[in-house]
Amino acid sequence: MKKSSFTDSKIMTASVLLMALGFDAVVLVAFTVMKLGSDPAIVAYALIGIAAVFGFERWDLSRWLVPAAD
Repeated sequence: MKKSSFTDSKIMTASVLLMALGFDAVVLVAFTVMKLGSDPAIVAYALIGIAAVFGFERWDLSRWLVPAAD
């Protein structure tokens, strides 16, 4: 029995997405290793900035509580 083209396109889309994420991870690791060798402070500042953004988002979104439905 032949699969539908819809299922084939979903598999193709998922595989392309996973490959793109994998390639992005490889490039990110390579860039980080290069920067650690030349200027580790840049990596530290980036990590602090990322943590600050995530912390602010968590704080900001925690203020938006939906009232309980009665």
